Amino acid sequence: CDAISLVRKHPAGKEGGKGKASKQDELTRSEFMAVFDIVAPVQSLVQLRSRLTHKYGNLRAAFADFSSNGKVLSEEEFRDMLLSVGIRAERASKILRRLAENNEYMIAGGRLANKQVTKRAFVVSFEHIQGLMVARRLRRLVAGGEMIGSRSSEQAGSLDAMQQTLSIGRRNSFGCGKHGSGRRTSLLSASAEVFEKSAADYKSFVGAVDPKYRFRALQSDELARALEPLGVSTAEARALYSMADRNLAKSVCLDEVALCTFGGLGFARRLLRDQVKASSGG
Repeated sequence: CDAISLVRKHPAGKEGGKGKASKQDELTRSEFMAVFDIVAPVQSLVQLRSRLTHKYGNLRAAFADFSSNGKVLSEEEFRDMLLSVGIRAERASKILRRLAENNEYMIAGGRLANKQVTKRAFVVSFEHIQGLMVARRLRRLVAGGEMIGSRSSEQAGSLDAMQQTLSIGRRNSFGCGKHGSGRRTSLLSASAEVFEKSAADYKSFVGAVDPKYRFRALQSDELARALEPLGVSTAEARALYSMADRNLAKSVCLDEVALCTFGGLGFARRLLRDQVKASSGG
């Protein structure tokens, strides 16, 4: 089999098999998962969500099955989870970073922050993956200067840049209180430039929308009409609406959609909100 030959040329692990089968015929667990990932690859987080819910029933059950403390999922635990649904361990780190963008607080340990995901972030990331994918595309549009009033890509901030700034070299900032009493102040001051750029992207996005939609609650169809001139499809607008209306209020404001788009669904969103208020004199 071509897939088996490819895996044997580039082995995924060092596990050895047992029994009487020859090494040529025997597949280790790592090799089997690597072959499965080649033959039936997961192309998106939507497909990964489908595999997890099919195997474990729901996302919370999948999380509980692998988290040792029921609160966070480490990179090693997440790797085991992926292996259980036929995804190579090498892909775990990149996928975990995407999920950890939506952690509701900075996990103590600085550099470990993007190598663990909280239960809430794990669930909401998969529940709103379509909205997060649309948000990612919109951030790139703004960063590339392809939206009315947006800045050049050299000036533009992004959620990715925010998370990178927040997760590097902060080991001593989070030692007090439930999640660290000085966290919000420390993070905001330590990454002011990144947040200023992200706040500017936020304003570019909001400023590109017809003013009649900016200052009132919007139903799903109204949000679709508001974002249509920006190249957002009806299906994409619905995904953004669902992501912004997590409390099921049956309506959203444009500001909340923008905050979710440029700040994600975790602590970075709250800090971006503070930065937007500060830059507006609010």
